[in-house]
Order: sequence, then structure tokens, then C-alpha cells
Amino acid sequence: MSLALDKIKENFENIIPALEDYEKKLSPIKADLNVTGKALDRANLEQASLMYLYNECYVELKAILSYVEDAFLNATKGRLWKNLTDDNNRMLQQKDKEQYINADLEFLAARELYVEVEELTAKYAAAVEAFKSRGYVLNNLTRLALKDLDT
Repeated sequence: MSLALDKIKENFENIIPALEDYEKKLSPIKADLNVTGKALDRANLEQASLMYLYNECYVELKAILSYVEDAFLNATKGRLWKNLTDDNNRMLQQKDKEQYINADLEFLAARELYVEVEELTAKYAAAVEAFKSRGYVLNNLTRLALKDLDT
């Protein structure tokens, strides 16, 4: 388990600093992906480590996203559902309860946090895919350079 997820499980308020840390780690992505002006050997050496770094963050964020969905979003929805069922004088239909829950400010805040984590996770997924493409480019450039040496 990741250190960030452990901190979030310890105290859910730690999620905001954790997400900010992941945003900071993502900020150099454009420079990391760029191969222009880098020596081919250096670009090839950094490829594996950078890909691992971004993939590791992606995997950690997927776990955090799952935790936020289960432990926060669904728990909030369940608590609101229970309140509507137990504390309501009239019998509400399932659709009515869902509408009340979807309009509840507490649920909307939980949903917003979930969407933020989901967006950051998607950014890291895109970064991992970009590094895969970068790997293909480096492979092609290396082959061209080796072919030029042979001739």
C-alpha cells in the first residue's frame, strides 16, 4: 500500500495534501517527455525510470480513487439513504430518495472530491501512455542512429 493511502486512511483530511503532492509530481511531465536536445543515450536511460515513476503514481491514485469511492462517496450516500429511510415520516420511493441524495450538499461535496481524484488519475494514465509512445520514438531513433553507424 502507498504511504499516501495509509495517511488518508489514518485521517481523511490528509487527502488534499496528498492530491497536491501528486499534482506537483505531474508538473514536469512536458519536460520529462521531451527528447529534443537530449542525448539519445540519456533519453533511453531515463525512459524506464520516468515511466516507472509515473506508473507508480498512477497505480497509487487508482487505489486512492477506489478508497474514496468506497469509504467516502458510497458511505456518504449510504448514510444519507439511511437517514431518509429512518427519519422520514412518509414513505419515499427509491427514485425519490436518489433525487434527495443527489441534491444533498454533503453528497455533492463527496462527488466533487471523487471527480477530482478521478481526473488526476486520468492525467497519470495519459502520462503513462505518453511514455509508452516516447519509448517507441526512442526505439526508432536508436535504430536510425545505429543504422547510420553501420553505413
